[in-house]
Amino acid sequence: MNDAGTRLALRLRGIRYEAEGVISLEMTAPDGDELPAWSPGAHLEIELPSGLVRHYSLCGDHRDRSRFQVAVLRDGDGGGSAEIHDTFRVGQQVLVRGPRNNFELVEADDYVFIAGGIGVTPILAMVRALGADGRWRLHYGGRT
Repeated sequence: MNDAGTRLALRLRGIRYEAEGVISLEMTAPDGDELPAWSPGAHLEIELPSGLVRHYSLCGDHRDRSRFQVAVLRDGDGGGSAEIHDTFRVGQQVLVRGPRNNFELVEADDYVFIAGGIGVTPILAMVRALGADGRWRLHYGGRT
């Protein structure tokens, strides 16, 4: 398992439009190896070409060790999110650290999740992990 401080060079395998101003990034190991294990609530630190480092929650399926997926909302003030939207291209190398989890899903009899906008990304991984067993409810608010 990867030490959360170890730098990984990944390949940007896909960029997908998810919603207004939101793209998702799919990253894989260049050699096709499995990626480090992670748990719902975890995030990656992504190093941008400018030298900025930004944290993004993993929102894919933690059981799928072939890829990492994050979602990035373009902030109107520019910064790291604009750099990702404007410069990241499929096939390029992306440097990351992690995964690291400071928002661990703990065992409970049932769950109520409340999320707004892009803040739903760590919750997506959590509800995927819980599956369709009826133990969770999600209250979500967005702009549209």
